[in-house]
Amino acid sequence: MAIDPLKAVYVFLSTNSALQANNIAVYGPPGLPVDWSPSKTITFFGGGGIANRDLPIYSDSYRFYCYGSTSLEARFVHTVLYGVLHRTGVTDVVVGSNIVRITYISEISRPTDGVEQVTEYPYVLVLYQIKMVEVFV
Repeated sequence: MAIDPLKAVYVFLSTNSALQANNIAVYGPPGLPVDWSPSKTITFFGGGGIANRDLPIYSDSYRFYCYGSTSLEARFVHTVLYGVLHRTGVTDVVVGSNIVRITYISEISRPTDGVEQVTEYPYVLVLYQIKMVEVFV
């Protein structure tokens, strides 16, 4: 059975002790809940990558939006995320009955500050490359 890379990234982040210690919420696709208000939050989306469903190897890009109630808080969220992700080595993540092995994570773009046009919520956008494989037991 093929793994779901988005679910693996979500499980990896939502169980991370540094994010939990800083009260940073994590949401994967489809994004933020409707009743969300600006606070320390990360949401992410897959940006595509190498596709071969016959091999249990994934090398995908992801867009991470780091929100805060202020621009400074959004920058803080990004700093914590950077510490968690950048150059992360081999890490196993349990997703249901599967084990996903994250083999490498690297920032592929410098952070960009932004403000949502409609809500005016501040965020920092950053892109990462995440490589992972399905572990067969």
